[in-house]
Amino acid sequence: MTEKGKAVKFDGLKAEHHLLPSLALEEICGALSFGAEKYEAYNWAAGEGINWSRYFNACLRHLWAFWRGKNKDEESKKDHLAHAGACILILLEMYLISKGKDDRPVYYPKKSEN
Repeated sequence: MTEKGKAVKFDGLKAEHHLLPSLALEEICGALSFGAEKYEAYNWAAGEGINWSRYFNACLRHLWAFWRGKNKDEESKKDHLAHAGACILILLEMYLISKGKDDRPVYYPKKSEN
């Protein structure tokens, strides 16, 4: 029951998009825009897709560059963390929509429910 004259909206289990860190997302969008110019937008989804390891490796390279004190990617002039974030988002998207080739090492069991 709602109180008369009071605005109510039941958002219960809906995703709370306002929790996304806007400055970080803007930087990631910049890295994605650079990639779209360099490779074409949504290139990762073209055809059969791409091996997941390509984005996993790219993400790690950007993370290690940042961890070793390099803030900006030399080619794009974007933050390495923004590139790593873009790689993570693309990898997660490929996983969620079953796109590309899941080429994770076979010696790790793939747990479909984990």
